[in-house]
Amino acid sequence: MKNFESRWAEAAGLRSIEVYEGKRLINQTGAGMSKDLESFILTRRELQIMKVVWDRESATVQDVHGVLSRIKPMSRNTILTMIRILENKGALAHRRCGRAYIYEPILSRRQAIQNQIRDIVARFFDGKPEKLIEVVIQNEINAPQQLELAKSLVNSKLMPVYVRETGGPHVSIAP
Repeated sequence: MKNFESRWAEAAGLRSIEVYEGKRLINQTGAGMSKDLESFILTRRELQIMKVVWDRESATVQDVHGVLSRIKPMSRNTILTMIRILENKGALAHRRCGRAYIYEPILSRRQAIQNQIRDIVARFFDGKPEKLIEVVIQNEINAPQQLELAKSLVNSKLMPVYVRETGGPHVSIAP
């Protein structure tokens, strides 16, 4: 039985997807290029397309056009061009089903979010995530419930570090 990455590599006509140090590299047939999934920064339009594909788990150009046209009218050719760009970047793969191509994500939603956050922290906050957290708390958290949730998230993130570093007892934090 093939693993997830092998199926997508095959669907995309890729030679292989290598895994090293927790990073996935895509080797494209003929191109001899490798693309690191941890370096993708999606444009606004690419993100809109990827959201449709992630939500549906796979989609045709017609599917994406149907969803995005309700938000803002655009031509099918524009969407097709953007999907091909995403495929060339290695974020999508396609398989043929009759006359249609069905596009499936190689870049996961989680990886895309991590890439964006890393980019924002690096560019706007000098590589210091605590500065981002400070800005979010000051500008985006408006209700006491939101603040309490943020506190519990920070505490739950810190607890495993405490246990790992001190060998202290594990205490779960109720949200």
